[in-house]
Amino acid sequence: MKQALIIFMLLLSLSAVAQSKREIADRGMKSITTTTFDVRKGDTTFRKNISRFDKQGNVIESIDYDAKGNVKDWDQFQFNRNGDEVLHVQLSSSGQPVRKTTTAYNKWNKVEEQVITDETGSVIEKTSFHYNTENDLLEETQVDKSGAVIRRTVYTYDHKGMPLSRKIYNEKGELIYSRDYINEY
Repeated sequence: MKQALIIFMLLLSLSAVAQSKREIADRGMKSITTTTFDVRKGDTTFRKNISRFDKQGNVIESIDYDAKGNVKDWDQFQFNRNGDEVLHVQLSSSGQPVRKTTTAYNKWNKVEEQVITDETGSVIEKTSFHYNTENDLLEETQVDKSGAVIRRTVYTYDHKGMPLSRKIYNEKGELIYSRDYINEY
């Protein structure tokens, strides 16, 4: 009985620390400021983060600060009506956009394309996603600003739609990574 009570209290305390998107939305939270100071292993690390949320509980802005209070990382996000990220903007410490990632979805709400642009709006990288009729991801193709293939990832599936393999090819079409799965039924 005592062990069960200890486990229950531990789980309760852990759940009080992290909030889900649903809890953030239900409670009408607008932002959370987290300050961390860690002296473990002889390292003194100070971190501060401010996260702002929309009414659905999605993080729409996240700012990380260093120990002196200077902006270290600054990100802003936009979401579609399904709660999927459609825009991620990385900002400089002065708040100027330096990189944008735009994500488009198909009618089945699967990622169809991601485009990364620089501060001038020029394309840095583009990734296209292709699916089979069962909505299984078949291929991801990354191209650079000139349209040259940087990386291509190919997926295969068995007759029940379970993964069989994932293979990554470099810009020369050479296999650089392979993972195979054995499914038993």
